[in-house]
Amino acid sequence: MSIRTRLIIAVVVAILLAAGGIAATLATRAAVTQANKRNNLVREIVTQLLALNILRADYQLYRSDRARVQWENEQKRLTALLAEASTLFPGSDATIKRLRDDGATRRRLFEALVSDYQAEATGKGDPKMGAEIETRLVDSLLVLSQSTIDAANALAARSQSDLSGAQNLSTALATVFVALLGLVVLAMALLVSRTVLSSLGKLKAGADAVAGGDLGTRIAVKSEDEIGAVTDSFNHMTRELQALRNNLEEQVDSRTLDLKRANEELDAYAQVISHDLRGPLSAALLSNALLKDSAQDANDEELRGEMVENADMVVRNLVTAENMVTGLLKVAEAGQKPHSVTDVSISEVVGDLLQERKASIDETSTRLNIDKDLGTIRADRTQMYQVFSNLIGNCIRYNDNPEPVIAVNYLGMEEGSHLYRVCDNGSGFPEDDIDKIFRPFFKGAGTLGTGIGLSIVDKVILAYGGWIKASNEDGACFNFAIPDWKSG
Repeated sequence: MSIRTRLIIAVVVAILLAAGGIAATLATRAAVTQANKRNNLVREIVTQLLALNILRADYQLYRSDRARVQWENEQKRLTALLAEASTLFPGSDATIKRLRDDGATRRRLFEALVSDYQAEATGKGDPKMGAEIETRLVDSLLVLSQSTIDAANALAARSQSDLSGAQNLSTALATVFVALLGLVVLAMALLVSRTVLSSLGKLKAGADAVAGGDLGTRIAVKSEDEIGAVTDSFNHMTRELQALRNNLEEQVDSRTLDLKRANEELDAYAQVISHDLRGPLSAALLSNALLKDSAQDANDEELRGEMVENADMVVRNLVTAENMVTGLLKVAEAGQKPHSVTDVSISEVVGDLLQERKASIDETSTRLNIDKDLGTIRADRTQMYQVFSNLIGNCIRYNDNPEPVIAVNYLGMEEGSHLYRVCDNGSGFPEDDIDKIFRPFFKGAGTLGTGIGLSIVDKVILAYGGWIKASNEDGACFNFAIPDWKSG
């Protein structure tokens, strides 16, 4: 039988027990409510009988119409209570019938007492005979009252007993159903503990071992239910993972060797190409300079001017080509590991490059907002200089605000990286250019140079495992993170 089937059976049994308990509770609660109503009503009847005794004594003492009217009203209320009791107690209840008969007798005796007092008050009756009648009527009322109160108390005791019995039955039924439900829940807990939790514990231990790298882990759980199926799947998975890892390790070693060889060949190729291209370019520049000098000696003025113009155009193109070759070499070098790692004070780096660019800053009246403490990074100082020099240089060169401002802020550490922001208050980047500005040789509209500065920044930061993002925040803004260099 599967775990699911066993759990469904246990849940159904628990639901049936809960439903039975609720039904029994509702039934006994109705009985308790009925017994409680009877008990309260009988107590009211006893209280009413005592009140009638007090009012009868008050009338006997003062013979006032007020006391008589009050007695009659309370007698009516007692009659109403007895009528209500007839609906709550069985119709054949002898005590209720006796109380009702006693009520009629009580009313008749009280009316006779009232008539005797009225006859005496008007002088129509014999005083001696009236006193005898009064004594007899009062004695009868007292005996009747005591007898009625005794019957009512007996009825109250019986009602209290019925109420206690109903309450005890309700408590007993609730206890039985709660105990049965508890046993079912306990059985379910034992089922889950024995068949599920212990197996899940083994599965978790196996998963933790696999997560820790031990793919040779196997789980020994033998069962014909869902847990057994999961265990078989887990063991099959670990066998396949172990085979894949063995194969993957061989492939990674092979690919790593190939990649290392390719990088070494690429670096050597870049160095050779840069060196080989710069040689012919330098020779071409020299030859062009000689050609220009020779053109100065030409006799034909028009020919001389044309030769000089062509020579100047050749020079411009050769210089551009040489700059591009130099830039290509710098971009290749930017992504390499640092040569000399020290604790670099970024405040000193920024201070040095601002001093170098003082003339441009003064010429444009640029205001500087530089944090006093820009932190210290474990890095190559030259590479950090390249990062901040290119970013701050861009802000100086392309800030078109008539009152230019440049801000350099250190935002502290986050997840092991130093966070920085370099911003200006110019018109910012064209939105279409933001995703392209870190590409080598990309030049946006209105920009000068070779377009490698930001590419160098990007490669240096990526070499350290950091990130950089350009955005428009009331001007061009660069947010970037640089971790401390970790050898190896």
